[in-house]
Amino acid sequence: MADQRHRPLLTLWLAAYALSLTEPDGPWAEFARQTVDDWLAVLTAAQSYGDRGGAAERTLALAVLRGTLWSHRCG
Repeated sequence: MADQRHRPLLTLWLAAYALSLTEPDGPWAEFARQTVDDWLAVLTAAQSYGDRGGAAERTLALAVLRGTLWSHRCG
Protein backbone atom coordinates (compact mmCIF):
# COMPACT_ATOMS: atom_id res chain seq x y z
CA MET A 1 0.00 0.00 0.00
CA ALA A 2 2.94 2.32 0.50
CA ASP A 3 4.22 1.96 -3.06
CA GLN A 4 3.43 5.22 -4.85
CA ARG A 5 2.78 3.38 -8.12
CA HIS A 6 -0.38 1.93 -6.58
CA ARG A 7 -1.73 5.27 -5.34
CA PRO A 8 -4.15 5.91 -8.27
CA LEU A 9 -5.71 2.45 -7.97
CA LEU A 10 -6.01 2.67 -4.19
CA THR A 11 -7.54 6.14 -4.50
CA LEU A 12 -10.12 4.82 -6.97
CA TRP A 13 -10.92 1.85 -4.75
CA LEU A 14 -11.37 4.07 -1.70
CA ALA A 15 -13.61 6.51 -3.59
CA ALA A 16 -15.77 3.69 -4.97
CA TYR A 17 -16.01 2.07 -1.54
CA ALA A 18 -17.07 5.36 0.07
CA LEU A 19 -19.63 6.06 -2.67
CA SER A 20 -21.05 2.58 -2.23
CA LEU A 21 -21.65 3.29 1.44
CA THR A 22 -22.97 6.83 1.06
CA GLU A 23 -25.05 6.36 -2.09
CA PRO A 24 -26.59 2.90 -1.72
CA ASP A 25 -28.78 3.35 -4.80
CA GLY A 26 -26.01 4.78 -6.98
CA PRO A 27 -23.84 3.13 -9.64
CA TRP A 28 -21.44 1.75 -7.00
CA ALA A 29 -24.30 0.35 -4.88
CA GLU A 30 -22.96 -3.17 -4.35
CA PHE A 31 -19.24 -2.39 -4.52
CA ALA A 32 -18.54 -2.30 -0.76
CA ARG A 33 -20.33 -5.57 -0.08
CA GLN A 34 -18.80 -7.28 -3.11
CA THR A 35 -15.26 -6.15 -2.33
CA VAL A 36 -15.61 -7.43 1.24
CA ASP A 37 -16.85 -10.79 -0.06
CA ASP A 38 -14.00 -10.93 -2.59
CA TRP A 39 -11.33 -10.17 -0.01
CA LEU A 40 -12.75 -12.62 2.52
CA ALA A 41 -12.55 -15.30 -0.18
CA VAL A 42 -8.89 -14.39 -0.83
CA LEU A 43 -8.10 -14.52 2.88
CA THR A 44 -9.90 -17.88 3.21
CA ALA A 45 -7.82 -19.33 0.39
CA ALA A 46 -4.65 -18.03 2.04
CA GLN A 47 -5.37 -19.79 5.32
CA SER A 48 -4.14 -23.29 5.91
CA TYR A 49 -6.79 -25.99 5.52
CA GLY A 50 -7.00 -26.71 9.25
CA ASP A 51 -7.42 -23.01 10.09
CA ARG A 52 -10.27 -22.18 7.68
CA GLY A 53 -12.85 -21.90 10.43
CA GLY A 54 -11.46 -18.54 11.52
CA ALA A 55 -14.05 -16.18 10.00
CA ALA A 56 -13.53 -13.74 12.86
CA GLU A 57 -9.78 -13.66 12.21
CA ARG A 58 -10.33 -13.06 8.48
CA THR A 59 -12.81 -10.29 9.18
CA LEU A 60 -10.40 -8.66 11.64
CA ALA A 61 -7.53 -8.86 9.13
CA LEU A 62 -9.70 -7.27 6.47
CA ALA A 63 -10.83 -4.52 8.84
CA VAL A 64 -7.21 -3.73 9.74
CA LEU A 65 -6.19 -3.62 6.07
CA ARG A 66 -9.14 -1.43 5.15
CA GLY A 67 -8.50 0.88 8.12
CA THR A 68 -4.83 1.13 7.21
CA LEU A 69 -5.73 2.09 3.64
CA TRP A 70 -8.27 4.64 4.84
CA SER A 71 -5.77 6.13 7.30
CA HIS A 72 -2.98 6.14 4.71
CA ARG A 73 -5.12 7.93 2.10
CA CYS A 74 -6.91 10.33 4.45
CA GLY A 75 -4.23 11.00 7.00
